[in-house]
Amino acid sequence: MATSEEEVKECFKVFDTDNDSKIAISEIGLVIRALGKAPLQKEIEAIEAEAGGDGVVDFAQFMNFYRRKFRRPQDLEKEMREAFRALDATGNGIISSADLRMLLGSLGEPLESEDVESLLRAVSVDAEGNLSYEQLVDMLSGLAK
Repeated sequence: MATSEEEVKECFKVFDTDNDSKIAISEIGLVIRALGKAPLQKEIEAIEAEAGGDGVVDFAQFMNFYRRKFRRPQDLEKEMREAFRALDATGNGIISSADLRMLLGSLGEPLESEDVESLLRAVSVDAEGNLSYEQLVDMLSGLAK
């Protein structure tokens, strides 16, 4: 199953018959299926809407969508660890619950405060409000699989 950017690009090129790094919007689902994924119609419609009204999608637009919708669980784990490491000033694998609240409220689609609190209740937070982000990554990646 193709997942690397180079593999996605090679598959995209098969449908890019005039080599302009663009495919017809109607071919989006075909490319995704050729990559071994089973996109929902609403996912195909979402990238069509993002692409705009010119009837084509370029490789950068397609790759951006593909990464968001079909990233591998290990890629997601790596991205989470990198985000948490950026908050870990001492490098000890511990972040504050306040930093976690800030991160989850500002990245991508922000989580509601009730959801953040539920998440914090599900992991071990010490008396000072700190937690192991490895425990958090393990828990979240288990939910994503």
